[in-house]
Amino acid sequence: MNWAELPDIYGDTGEIPSALEAIRSADAPARRAAYKELADRLVSQGTRSAASVVAARLLIDIVADESAPDRFAACQVLAQIAIGDEEYWLTEVADIAAMRAEVARKAALTVDELEQEQAEWVAAAADEQEQRARRRRALFGDVEEDRNQLVIDLAAYDAVRAGVPVYLAALTDPHLAVRLYASHLLAWFPEESAQIIPALTRVIAGDPSPFVAATASVAAGLCAGQPDDALSGALTTRRATENLAERWSAVIGLTRVLARPDRSLIEDLYSCMLEADAPVPNWPFLDGDISTMAALTVARLSPETAPDRVEVLSRRVAGTRRGNDRFTLLGALLDAAFPGGIPRGTPGTALTESQRMAARALVDGEIWRDGAMAKQLLAHFGLPADRRALQAWIA
Repeated sequence: MNWAELPDIYGDTGEIPSALEAIRSADAPARRAAYKELADRLVSQGTRSAASVVAARLLIDIVADESAPDRFAACQVLAQIAIGDEEYWLTEVADIAAMRAEVARKAALTVDELEQEQAEWVAAAADEQEQRARRRRALFGDVEEDRNQLVIDLAAYDAVRAGVPVYLAALTDPHLAVRLYASHLLAWFPEESAQIIPALTRVIAGDPSPFVAATASVAAGLCAGQPDDALSGALTTRRATENLAERWSAVIGLTRVLARPDRSLIEDLYSCMLEADAPVPNWPFLDGDISTMAALTVARLSPETAPDRVEVLSRRVAGTRRGNDRFTLLGALLDAAFPGGIPRGTPGTALTESQRMAARALVDGEIWRDGAMAKQLLAHFGLPADRRALQAWIA
């Protein structure tokens, strides 16, 4: 392999081959250092290097080799190569089909056409602040380099995707960490859901480790392309467990799988979002931040769930008194009842039944006592911000 033609993220060429050799070392600290070196040099802030495509194939060989040490770490680096920045991927809900189409479309454009597209993108900004940000991006960017990077990112993703059969085999590995990180890695390949979902369903239904089952539950929710009865059944069973992380993971997975989650599921999802106040150990998504994963799942709920969401959150607001941190709860209720806000001065008579329920909860919970930040949030959504005005609004 001529690594000189495949520089890492810093433009260097010599460190990756030695790191790939060191991950098979008998020295555990040397292996850990090598994996860290690979992660740092193959991916940076979501950007993949050209070397990541070739490195992915070699890392897949590590996962496949049952005699290799620290195979779980190879799965971790492979996930980074596949998706870059996990939070960005989850927030933007990456559409691989759209990404493939965009790579093909841009390949047919000249540099002048790419520059024209960029100019139109800058001009289309919603406001002056956004336009300034886009101008800076255009000033310090290069349209041809951006196009080339998109090609590399897709090639890196596909290089990791090619190892799906290996990751599926790793789901039955005797080592817990290998099963856990193989489950996490499989979350990112919905194009392979036909073979991934039955395997993850078996893990959810039968793996003795709550850590592995929890990871597989979320992975299945992310990967599943459509409702699946067997998967829903396995997730429902895991939802009944006493282990909170395991139960909440099943709730996240089930909410993402079902076409129309019921009210009890939505209530459990909000419990996770609002009550998980610390990272979950050994939970690989978002460095253990299960609360944010629940919030991202809430954001995907269909508009048809709004009445259920408002009822669940209204009960919480009305039943949570001053002295508790209600700001996140308040924001969730306002977003559910008044998505995007309402015009200032909207009469109370114009509110929907769900909106009136939310407004009554604000009054019953005496939300104005929560201070300036709560009042600012009410005003941001177009609602009256003081006690008398809010009470009169729904009288």
